[in-house]
Amino acid sequence: MMETQGYEVRFINESKGKGLFATQCFNAGDIIFEERPLVCCQFSWNGAYRYAACDFCMRPLESTEENARRLTGKKDLVLPYPECCPTDKKSHIQCKQCSVRYCCADCRDAAWSQYHKTLCTQSRTRDPSHPLEQLNDTWKQMHYPPETATIMLVARMIANVRQAEDQEGAFRLFMQFCHKTKNEEEEFVHKLLGKPFSDQLQMLREQINHALYADCVQQWLTQEGFLSLVALVGTNGQGVGTSPISEWVKNASALELPEEEKKKLDKFIENLYDELSKEAGTFLNSEGTALYSLQSACNHSCDANAEVAFPYSNFQLVMRATKDINPGDEICVSYVSECVLDRSRHTRHKILSSARERERESLKDLEKDRPRLRSSIFWGIKMKGEKVACQGQLFMSINLPVVDVVDKLKAQYTVARVCYSQHYLFACRCTKCESQVEDPDVTSEEESDESSEEEKEFEID
Repeated sequence: MMETQGYEVRFINESKGKGLFATQCFNAGDIIFEERPLVCCQFSWNGAYRYAACDFCMRPLESTEENARRLTGKKDLVLPYPECCPTDKKSHIQCKQCSVRYCCADCRDAAWSQYHKTLCTQSRTRDPSHPLEQLNDTWKQMHYPPETATIMLVARMIANVRQAEDQEGAFRLFMQFCHKTKNEEEEFVHKLLGKPFSDQLQMLREQINHALYADCVQQWLTQEGFLSLVALVGTNGQGVGTSPISEWVKNASALELPEEEKKKLDKFIENLYDELSKEAGTFLNSEGTALYSLQSACNHSCDANAEVAFPYSNFQLVMRATKDINPGDEICVSYVSECVLDRSRHTRHKILSSARERERESLKDLEKDRPRLRSSIFWGIKMKGEKVACQGQLFMSINLPVVDVVDKLKAQYTVARVCYSQHYLFACRCTKCESQVEDPDVTSEEESDESSEEEKEFEID
């Protein structure tokens, strides 16, 4: 049992693993803890599509205006109150030996001491033949947006251990994260990558062995160990999102302005988000994944009493109470969205235990959003006017109208699975779910109709 001020990590049981429990009272709104990750990495496709972020802390490197112009496609867009932009470009710096960028010298030095000395490609230009570039490219062909994990987080874990003064201690630090049985790991990896891609894990393992093998991590690089490592990263990885636009909005909204100027600003922000939605959909942030020691101990509850936030526009995580918490209470977060929590117990458990419903929902959204897929980036598709040039192995060199690409995506559903971040292999037993245990084991009529329609619409022969 690990004790800290205000909370402690306890082992609960074999099926649930560990949990985080309060040892003092927290009021709703209180910060329970703040935490930096053991390791963090931007998603591979997110970085490829020019979402510029510090390679160490994920702080955005674009100014708010640059970010807004790129995402709206309006090169002449001017944002008011430029003093509210959070980006300090004067402090930006590159690795001394490659093109990797950081928000400040402190981040560059920290990255070099923790992992980048091992991962630096020693080149100012991208070399497709470099083993690490090949590893990243292989992953991108296996895991299309929306992204939930990246093989480069595994690479950083290995590099962290290799560069640590106490390699055994660093290895044990990562091994603290929950592990599943071999069958559960295989099932999870199939859900993460899709069955057609799971066979390519061997290729990933061979490439990461070629690029980063060391005796101190050989346990991770066996066939079974690598499967466990990918499952560990996918299961425990916490999504990290940063955006200069959201920070600018927060700063500008806090300005003390005359009433008329305030209304004008509010209207500008509303119109800005409308434009962003039309062009970029929900892909507004620099996004990545990270491993946090304390956060990973927080279990899911459909009646959560805490939430995760990233208020500093970097990888610094804040756990905040959403309800009053008493000593002895387990501190839980929700792994699903608010709209899912309002649905029936049966539906919530289906979503927690399977990615299939979310895959169908993703394709349904793509079908619905045909009219706005014009000059944005959406699910690994780079839009150009009324045509689209699809990126990746599946649609290489294809240049088709949006309608044809949507149909082709549906036809290739079993090849290019669309995966979201919730892939959990358990049934929630929180107080809310236990109180509904006698409810009929079916979805509500509305949910059942939606599910039936989705089954028919996206049935693959």
